[in-house]
Amino acid sequence: MKLPTDPKERNQIFVLIGLVVVGVCVGIFFGFKSLNDAKATLREEIEEIETTLRKADGKIKRMAIDKVDNDAAVKEILEISDKYVLIPKLGKNYQLPSREILEGCAKDLDLKIEPVRGMGQAPIPYPSGKGAFDVYSARVSLNCGMHELIRFLHRIETSNPYASVTGITITERRAQDKDRAQVNFQLQWPIWADAAEREKLVEQLKEASGSVTAGGADS
Repeated sequence: MKLPTDPKERNQIFVLIGLVVVGVCVGIFFGFKSLNDAKATLREEIEEIETTLRKADGKIKRMAIDKVDNDAAVKEILEISDKYVLIPKLGKNYQLPSREILEGCAKDLDLKIEPVRGMGQAPIPYPSGKGAFDVYSARVSLNCGMHELIRFLHRIETSNPYASVTGITITERRAQDKDRAQVNFQLQWPIWADAAEREKLVEQLKEASGSVTAGGADS
């Protein structure tokens, strides 16, 4: 480019070039400033997302731990229930299973158990109100000697720590049968207050087992 020979025109061109350079510099400065501001905003948003993800991950892990603990508790409850809680037969008949349990405890003992008389169920008085279990009571009568009675009661209590023997009465021995006596007592077992609650726990445990199996297959 050839500059004008006139000093005035040449100075005007120099001033114009200077203004253009300044404008470009200002534009670059504000461009970089806007870019830095955008980067800072983006960085803050990313940090916020990472914080949210960390919180979500921690919550998921806690939920997983809680679920494992809950499933273990459900499994333990069902195991105790199947072993110690009196389960009815033929609908809501508790006399049949109670009779079977008593006959099992009386095996090889010299005693005769009379028909068990059911006394019904009643709620267990929990401090927090009604719970998942009630108590079923039965009246047991038998004829036996004292040694056999002690062994019989010991078997009942050791076979089921949740069973309770109360109200034992021993009728005076007859002259013709001094070695035996008429014994009556009340026997109580825990039962489900609502049988449907047990079935819900069974289904819950099945679903948990299914989830674990599916997870193992995917991995």
